[in-house]
Amino acid sequence: MAQATDPISQVFTRLGPKYETPRPIQSDLLRKLTEDRPKLAMVEAPTGIGKSAMAIAYGDLIESKITTVLTATISLQEQYARDFYDMVVFKGRNNYECENGLSAAEGICMSRPGYRCDSDYYVMRREVENARRVAANYAVHLNHLFYSRLDRKPDLLVCDEGHRLLDILTQFETVKLDAGLCRKLKMVAPTWISLEHGVAWAKKEKGWVQASMQDAIINGDKKAKLWAQLYRQITGIEGAGEDYITLKTGEVLEAAPLWPRKAAHALFRSAHNILIQSATLYGGHVLA
Repeated sequence: MAQATDPISQVFTRLGPKYETPRPIQSDLLRKLTEDRPKLAMVEAPTGIGKSAMAIAYGDLIESKITTVLTATISLQEQYARDFYDMVVFKGRNNYECENGLSAAEGICMSRPGYRCDSDYYVMRREVENARRVAANYAVHLNHLFYSRLDRKPDLLVCDEGHRLLDILTQFETVKLDAGLCRKLKMVAPTWISLEHGVAWAKKEKGWVQASMQDAIINGDKKAKLWAQLYRQITGIEGAGEDYITLKTGEVLEAAPLWPRKAAHALFRSAHNILIQSATLYGGHVLA
């Protein structure tokens, strides 16, 4: 009888027959989380104990109206959608076609403010806006934080594969210029000798590259993807701060921050509660 009235057991029952009986380690971890109610917590537990179900159950226990799960790959997003019936997968623009024959990342609406095309991307966005549970990858979530906006602030943000978080955030802030990409677009590009050299070149060429990208998008030119890629590289290099260190020079110029401060701040401020979870060699415990 006690089990029937236990909030943790009740939440797992609502997740479906597959999760009807929580494992002891799941119950223990959830009790620690719900007792302390930290705004930021890390759960370290071995693979196979059911961290995914535990994270979704935690969202229900704290009465989260919107729970967003971040993963590193689309396959993991789709796994969440298979395991939890009301989970909506949030994919990036590159996964959807635009009416001009390119992906939604190079769609007409990207160069015409206020224009809305019939891409399935916008169908997916409407589903996300109305969803209670969303699975997205880190890149999509961070891109929306930096370059667009989140339609709703999650009550709970679950960062899956937390052991990769530092690398993911650093990679997001890593910038590069590729001379080979320039040549594909019939542009003359130098051999990069320093970050300062790349920044100066980017500022000089930015306006022309932007105009070429917009023309290619409007005309449905297959090179629109390349122009968009180069424009993103240019804006990235142009925004490199003083804390950036040069990783590569030559045909490819690459630089990264010593610490991904901007991405980390944006991520941790994007939800009311953050749960980072990761597999380790140790028993389940909570760091809050």
